[in-house]
Amino acid sequence: MRTLLLMLTMLASFATVGCDRSTALAGLSEQQFVSTMASLRRIERDATLDTAAKRIARRDVLQERDLNAEALESAARALATDPVRANEIWARIDSLATQDTASTEGLEELQTGQ
Repeated sequence: MRTLLLMLTMLASFATVGCDRSTALAGLSEQQFVSTMASLRRIERDATLDTAAKRIARRDVLQERDLNAEALESAARALATDPVRANEIWARIDSLATQDTASTEGLEELQTGQ
């Protein structure tokens, strides 16, 4: 999964082809992509989890959202075609991933703005 995250970051950061901002992220909403990636980044950064626990946590995040790594990769490729939008979205992912929330419910409240 770490390789996937690095690849997604590279795709979003280094793309040079432009496209229409209204283009969907390969079937994912922008919010779903941001929310999922922020959750995955939090798991990666969690020093209290060992490798097996991180793998299970990542799997759970994807299953809860009815997603898989391929869907995220496709969304990242779509995002990579618009570097300005990619930077905005990655800033949102970083912000959400680094916020100190006490629970998944707190994370969901931040995502929905409630």
